[in-house]
Amino acid sequence: MIKKANKFILLYHTAAKDDIAKRSKAAKMFCGGKMALHFQQKREHLQAILPRDVHFDERTLTFLHRIDNIDLRNSASGRTARVRTISDANAEVHTGGPKMTNAEKLTLAKHACHIRMGVIEGTHSAKCGHPGGSLDIAEVLAYLYFVEMKVDPKDPKNPDRDRLVLSKGHAAPALYAALAERGFFPVEDLKTLRKIGSYLQGHPNMNSVPGVDMSTGSLGQGVSAACGMALGAKHAGKPINVYTILGDGEVEEGECWEAFMFASHYGLSNLCVMLDRNHLQIDGTTETVMNSAPLEEKLKAFNFNVLTINGHDFDAIESAIAAFRAENEKPTCIILDTLKGKGVSFMENSVDWHGKGPNDEEYAQAMQELNAAYAALEEEDK
Repeated sequence: MIKKANKFILLYHTAAKDDIAKRSKAAKMFCGGKMALHFQQKREHLQAILPRDVHFDERTLTFLHRIDNIDLRNSASGRTARVRTISDANAEVHTGGPKMTNAEKLTLAKHACHIRMGVIEGTHSAKCGHPGGSLDIAEVLAYLYFVEMKVDPKDPKNPDRDRLVLSKGHAAPALYAALAERGFFPVEDLKTLRKIGSYLQGHPNMNSVPGVDMSTGSLGQGVSAACGMALGAKHAGKPINVYTILGDGEVEEGECWEAFMFASHYGLSNLCVMLDRNHLQIDGTTETVMNSAPLEEKLKAFNFNVLTINGHDFDAIESAIAAFRAENEKPTCIILDTLKGKGVSFMENSVDWHGKGPNDEEYAQAMQELNAAYAALEEEDK
């Protein structure tokens, strides 16, 4: 099989981008002709699996060994199994392996730390905003933008990109920080959060912010939009995955449950709902304001593939996303058990930091803690 994979690689990667016949021949060679018709219909299919600069090491060849099974399983849903990537600065490292290395996890932890710094910079400059619920999704945003999602900062409107809908739109400082870290716009612009004339306002705007796929802010509507995107991708036969991040206070909205019913009915296996379960909302604990538990059982009753994980653990996030990609019949919900305000000691698990920005003294302390955390990661990476 390794010999066959090498032949496939040589033929596929020497073919011109629009040479369908030659690339179909490569697909037939590797998969015994089983997916030739599917490949002719979707000529971008293998390009998504094998980026042009993929490293053909033993781990990638092991991944190629599994392509025929993975793609035939997912082809009916229009989804693609892709080589996993870690993006670091100007380079993308295509690993294709089943598990991240410690070095890769350290890289992601640094990205998450930078995202948290961006949240603090923005909300301090604005003197308002929502730092608590932004800080606690840093890890999942780092994983999505630097490992999982097929996006290109140089081509943010590419129709074949994966989508992320931040349904809890008030966590815009985190989304902006992640987009800036990924290279969609300058990191320095984060300090213009909520300023008059800035394109970075309190809630995401798809018409003005590069990389934002949906304008959100009115809770409950983002997941509905994500359902529409996922269904549209299925109808178009596009290998597009749609991710949406909800708050646990947000699921008190009836529209969320209408969307869940819709996703289940239409078998949106390309939809991944990520529910930020930090147990706090603007008026107090979710258990006190409007207890939505047991969430896992309710979502299973709506015919979702449900996983509950530590939302700050990259191994857990990786495994959950892999389970989502393996599901080809129903939507997935990953319940992220998180700590609101994660990374800044005085903001952690405090409802007071749902919707206010840090003052100068608080900003200095927060940045001191985050800089220390980053320095520790740098030391560990030596």
